Amino acid sequence: MKKITFLCVISIMIFFTACDCCQVVSGIVIDEKSGLPLRDVNVYKKSQVNNNETTDSNGYFEIFSISGGLFGCPPMEVVFECENYETKEVKIPAGGNKTVKLKKKN
Repeated sequence: MKKITFLCVISIMIFFTACDCCQVVSGIVIDEKSGLPLRDVNVYKKSQVNNNETTDSNGYFEIFSISGGLFGCPPMEVVFECENYETKEVKIPAGGNKTVKLKKKN
């Protein structure tokens, strides 16, 4: 009986571990009007504020995260913050690449 219970616990642990998915999203952040890339934009997964990245000199960003995905990887909700620009939230499909346009504050 102990052997069967142990095997059931191990099987359940493997099942739930296998349900996690690795999310990777990337893209470029540009100024809405000029179309020029924006450097040093703070980019992070909405649910992980402390795990942020910044865009490089070409406006490029890439974020990695592990997420529960019993029926596939969900889209990642990504937040973009930059001084003098409006904060923007965008849903990006796992594995997706997106061009994000930020609007200057008035």
